[in-house]
Amino acid sequence: MIPASMWPTWLGITGKVYEVVAAILSIGYLWYTIRFARITRDPASPESRNYARDLLKASVIYLPLLMAAMMLDAKGRLLF
Repeated sequence: MIPASMWPTWLGITGKVYEVVAAILSIGYLWYTIRFARITRDPASPESRNYARDLLKASVIYLPLLMAAMMLDAKGRLLF
């Protein structure tokens, strides 16, 4: 998801502030995803359930913050 979140900056739609915010948010989301990958060891444990819930919370927070950063740092250009 890191390259996908950087795409608007590479296309010139957003500025550097968005790029920094997107990088920080994407690295945080990646951390939760890697942590979630541990459930393959013991899917039935309560800790695995917590990892899954944490990843869900991170994804629910990640997308609105990413979109807010995109709106606040938009350059006002469209691709069309």
